[in-house]
Amino acid sequence: MSDNPFQSLMDSVRKQTAAVEGSMAKIDEKVALATEAVPDQIKKSMYVQCYVDAINGNDSNSGVSRSTAKRTIR
Repeated sequence: MSDNPFQSLMDSVRKQTAAVEGSMAKIDEKVALATEAVPDQIKKSMYVQCYVDAINGNDSNSGVSRSTAKRTIR
């Protein structure tokens, strides 16, 4: 038997602290991955490729290729 009556309590707290620290590391890793992914997703939604030909284009075209270029940028 231990001389310290609180030894089992302290051991339990140490184990719980270690478990929390392990979980925190996993959470931190997932947060870092999500944080890195957000700017990429924003970039993808911000940039739209659209072909424009001021001479031969037509604003009713889709603008997704040179052959379907728009005439103006709006």
